[in-house]
Amino acid sequence: MKISKCLISYKVFSPLQLLNFLSFYNKNEKLYFKAIIFMDESLFNSIDKSYIELCYQLKVEIQLKKFNALILKKNVYDIVFVSRINAYFWPQYYKSKSICFDKIIIIDDGISNYCNNLHVIKASLREGGLGGLIRFLITLNLNKILYSFNKNKIIEYSIFNKKNLQVNEDYKNSFISILKLINRKDRGFENGVVFCSQPLVELGITTEKKYIEEIISIRSKIEEMGYKLYVKKHPRENLVDYGKYSISMIDFDGIVEELFLNDSFYAVISNCSTSSILIPALFNTKSYVYDTKIIKNSGFLINQLFNKYCNDLDQFMLERE
Repeated sequence: MKISKCLISYKVFSPLQLLNFLSFYNKNEKLYFKAIIFMDESLFNSIDKSYIELCYQLKVEIQLKKFNALILKKNVYDIVFVSRINAYFWPQYYKSKSICFDKIIIIDDGISNYCNNLHVIKASLREGGLGGLIRFLITLNLNKILYSFNKNKIIEYSIFNKKNLQVNEDYKNSFISILKLINRKDRGFENGVVFCSQPLVELGITTEKKYIEEIISIRSKIEEMGYKLYVKKHPRENLVDYGKYSISMIDFDGIVEELFLNDSFYAVISNCSTSSILIPALFNTKSYVYDTKIIKNSGFLINQLFNKYCNDLDQFMLERE
């Protein structure tokens, strides 16, 4: 049977989004004669080069430009969006007379896919001001309309089943397979615990002084238990200089999940990182959170996910006694 479809991504902005796209493609490669990914240029320049090499290994074409349906050759396409259908895509689609779209695949961005709208509205206002809030509300309502018109075409390639909160086995197996293709060696970490930092200072949620005090306090408790704390810096962080506080850093530009595939870390700690639920779901590794205020304000589903896959950091101390 002749393969007649091409898979394209509308755009990806983060390493996790890229790997989610590649895991879907790798799992369904037999359906497509080609895959094209429209990638943000800043991501291409900053991402771990092993991920770019992985794209080439899988014969995925990278386009460092804005998505433009008018430049696509005459074909049948499946299109991948991150989190939700992008409303800006459709005017281009209707102007183009040479292409046909079959399926619409929605991949996860992380925990934001499981937050309630009120939390996302607050985040949009905090990060983008009134303009950011207006843009979100417009796209939210447009997305609802687009979803209703295209519901028979949509495939949701999500990390978790929203009904029972179990990790989707197809996603898990394919995602781990993608990580194994990178074939990175053990980096030699032993008896370690990973702290996933987040851009909380950049977002104005806390101050550098308070954030560093929290990390140092956690480090002291971890060391009392006989472990060493390593901080994995979030790619959006640019204000905190961890080096001047003598904090042990993991010099690694890939996603933190990859470390747990190859290294013998005991646990992961964060405030409310996607990794806090993704790592235990993928690798059955212990996960702890040290401040649940943000989680509690993110909605019922997020609370349920963190309750299922994580423990309070105080529980770590009790388990080691």
